[in-house]
Amino acid sequence: MTIIGCLSKTANTYVITGGTQPQEFRITSGNTSMLQGEVGQSVEVVGMIGTASPREASGQPYNETIALQKAKVLGGDCSIPGQEWKGDHLK
Repeated sequence: MTIIGCLSKTANTYVITGGTQPQEFRITSGNTSMLQGEVGQSVEVVGMIGTASPREASGQPYNETIALQKAKVLGGDCSIPGQEWKGDHLK
């Protein structure tokens, strides 16, 4: 699945907020090195979607996970309304 959204980080975990009905996806595996320094940017990530176990989801704002296969930084500061990436958010 392809998700386009805003990259954030909680503790040591990257989170993508996006999708057709905005959801938060926690990146659980894959090479995240290209995401370093890109928090607050619009990104496109491709990977396998899963559901967090009840223990993992406990107290967390997300219940979806993504096993990262590839990622691309699209640009635009999505932490500032009106400056986010303007492209097509549906894939």
